[in-house]
Amino acid sequence: MAALPSSGLPRKRRGSRTKKLIRGLFWGGILLFLLYQGASRLLFFIAWQALETRQVTAGILEKTISLETVVVREETLLAAPADGTLIRLIPEGERVAAGGTIAQVELAGVAVGDAGVRDLKAPFASQVCYHPDGLEKVLQPAMLEKFDPPEVISLARRARPAGEERGVRAGTPVVRLVNNLQPLFLYAMLPEVPPAWQEKKRVILRSPGQEDSLSAKVDRLYSLGDDYVLVLRIDKWGSWWLHRRVVTVEAIAESYDGVVVPQTALVTLEDGSVGVYCLVGREAKFQQVEIVGAVEERAAVRGLKEGSEVVVNPYWVRFLGGKS
Repeated sequence: MAALPSSGLPRKRRGSRTKKLIRGLFWGGILLFLLYQGASRLLFFIAWQALETRQVTAGILEKTISLETVVVREETLLAAPADGTLIRLIPEGERVAAGGTIAQVELAGVAVGDAGVRDLKAPFASQVCYHPDGLEKVLQPAMLEKFDPPEVISLARRARPAGEERGVRAGTPVVRLVNNLQPLFLYAMLPEVPPAWQEKKRVILRSPGQEDSLSAKVDRLYSLGDDYVLVLRIDKWGSWWLHRRVVTVEAIAESYDGVVVPQTALVTLEDGSVGVYCLVGREAKFQQVEIVGAVEERAAVRGLKEGSEVVVNPYWVRFLGGKS
């Protein structure tokens, strides 16, 4: 009987293929590992180069509202007693005592002398302004409750203060006397009111060209149709306000004190903690913070040291191994 064919050769071929497959998988795994390591290093390098940082400082964030206001003062008006030439004796902005002579009118067509001069005297101690606008007896603090807001604002906008003319006619307003020891009021209308501006609260104002801020108190605040009427009271004020009737001021609606960071730097982790990434050496470390308040693209925070290098585009931190 013939012997069966030997099966040794096929078994040898199958073993060779298995070894080749194992070697292929081994070297393929190493290659994939090296590729992964290379890609990770490349991605780390790209992310590191893409990081943008900013050194943060402490400061105050403010949100302001522009207010067109009508100036209301305790004041009176003096008119020229006759035709003639106005001679100003007390300079603009200076105080005059009650009964003091402010100016004189040299009568037209009359020889200079006691008979040819009429004195303008102050009925009360006050500051002098030679730019009356004719609204002195209309816009008085005591009449605030009787004002029709739109009419008052329209009237004030149309007012034109007197110039520097020396020639005057009888009855022409020539002097405004202002009692600057009494409060000054700013009258305004606005579409909405910041929550902080509740009655009797303080409002900080900045007026054009003035370095110093003014502290004002909310004296009256009420709704009128779709708008609000706001009356601010200023107890201490200077001669800058003497001859102005309509003034646009910047009023601080919100104010937040802290370390100021870009809002893009803020991140919220999965556990709900809010913070920023700070660059420390070659690492971006998470620093939890408390947000005090935000205005536009910036936020004031607590819990962060002034001078820290904060990452302003934290998206790239995830590729550096940081939390995201």
